[in-house]
Amino acid sequence: MSSDSEQEVVDSSNPTQVPLPATKAALRAMRDADTKRPHISVLAAPSPFTKPKLSKTAANFDTWSWNMQMHLGSTGFWRYIQDNTSIRVPNRDYQPNAYANYRTNSDAAKYFLVANIDPKEAKHLKLLDEPSPHVLYTRLEAIYGNPGPTRQLKLMEKCFDVFLCNDAKMIDQFDDLMDMAFRAFRNMTENTWQCLIGVRAMGRDSSLSQARTLVLDAMAAAETAGKTDSYTPEHIRDILIRHHNESGTAPIAL
Repeated sequence: MSSDSEQEVVDSSNPTQVPLPATKAALRAMRDADTKRPHISVLAAPSPFTKPKLSKTAANFDTWSWNMQMHLGSTGFWRYIQDNTSIRVPNRDYQPNAYANYRTNSDAAKYFLVANIDPKEAKHLKLLDEPSPHVLYTRLEAIYGNPGPTRQLKLMEKCFDVFLCNDAKMIDQFDDLMDMAFRAFRNMTENTWQCLIGVRAMGRDSSLSQARTLVLDAMAAAETAGKTDSYTPEHIRDILIRHHNESGTAPIAL
């Protein structure tokens, strides 16, 4: 019969969790170490985040994510957000103190992210229901990472409405404009650019508002289906012709 120190203990080998030792003696040592000095401590609360909140209207995921990483990187919280293996989950039975501290830090990271998202959007998306800050961040990236045609158009409009003044804020304004222009053009193809220009041109005639909404909805549906370029300027042209001919004005000769 093997000695107590040689009796094997089954290890689940979960890459997201702290692996269990192979012997009962080692398990006792793990528990004793956790009692004396847990290998995970509760992190100090981060300072307030002063940058703009993440929102669909601002379409600012890239900037927000970078600022958040810079803000939380030195505090230790970003390691809970960036993936689910940098800090493995302690064993609840053999490392109860470390596990409790892990949960405290993980929850703090999740709540900090949610607190810096547009509150109406966070509530609507039920972001607090996510089980971990990493899962939450992955979902945020999926939701906000690609701005979509409607938000891209809004960003384009904001870019075109910016005019520089030769004052102390000019360089900051220029840098913000370049960042906004980058976000507006993110993942944009030539086809999308042409379609958005077409949609923008429909923005001043109120009689075209319904057709404009129809185009944006169709572009969004194509993007959701993973076929962004399947909706083309020709589709917009057809809608304009149909709308014009149905409005009672002189038909357009094709």
